[in-house]
Amino acid sequence: MCAENSAAATKSPSVRAGDRILAIDCLPTLATSIEAIGFGPLVHARHDHLDARLLAKVMPDLIVAPLLAPGFDAIELSETLHR
Repeated sequence: MCAENSAAATKSPSVRAGDRILAIDCLPTLATSIEAIGFGPLVHARHDHLDARLLAKVMPDLIVAPLLAPGFDAIELSETLHR
């Protein structure tokens, strides 16, 4: 959800250092925050480049994206990931 509050991620037992994170159309400040607290590797992708081949290559443990972005929203993203 591209939350600028990285403290929530540090308290979550399901997110661990070393998890592969796919950041879809996120702000650069989010990447800096995620990496600064020891999470990653972080892979950046644009929503319009998201497909099964990319997901198979990255094999993300976690996907972060804005709820609303130019050209897509969280519901459309979840539908894309489901396919």
